[in-house]
Amino acid sequence: DDIGRIAIKTIVPNIPNMPSGAERMLLTRMTQIASKNGLGSYGSRFIMYPRVDILTQDVIPSAPPKHAYTINVSLRIADNMTKTIYATTDLTLKGVGNNETKAYISALKTLSHKHRDVRGFVDEGKKKIVEYYNSDCDFIIKEAKTLAANKEFDAAIYTLITIPRISKECFNRGQDMAIEVYKQKMENECMQNIADAKSAKAQDEYDLAASYLSAI
Repeated sequence: DDIGRIAIKTIVPNIPNMPSGAERMLLTRMTQIASKNGLGSYGSRFIMYPRVDILTQDVIPSAPPKHAYTINVSLRIADNMTKTIYATTDLTLKGVGNNETKAYISALKTLSHKHRDVRGFVDEGKKKIVEYYNSDCDFIIKEAKTLAANKEFDAAIYTLITIPRISKECFNRGQDMAIEVYKQKMENECMQNIADAKSAKAQDEYDLAASYLSAI
């Protein structure tokens, strides 16, 4: 049940020489992998992204000539904040088409969520993410406290609210602390507004002073 609550966002970074149609096909296939495994998300800390390398590119002498591609797709599940990679898998895909773009797309169409290596890759990523939160929760909370102490309140809150529910204790600690950090943020902004209002009042800029106070 805990593993089922992990959310992963699929992204395709800029891949040199990849046609736009092939890029859309790759993103579609990766999104299917995520959604079929209960991982789909549009705003997650965890991401799945690819690396694509062309292994062979041939022209088949036929009428008309056909293009044949062999490509390697390396999928990775990672933490987009810490850049930690939790799981990888390499898949060799082949495709044939009337032109280079169609051959490229044909190869990517064979990327399937049903592939045994893909299922194992997703399971490994899930387990590693669970292990991370179960073992490193104290460090995550401490990092948020340090950010808050340095008045980086938004970064601290983001660190806390992106803790997924895969570890109930860590999730609850993060939610409780996020409320406290938000109160610190409001208090800090309040004191800054009061200081700005006093400064404006000292210069007889009463309307400006009032605008600072009304923001509290």
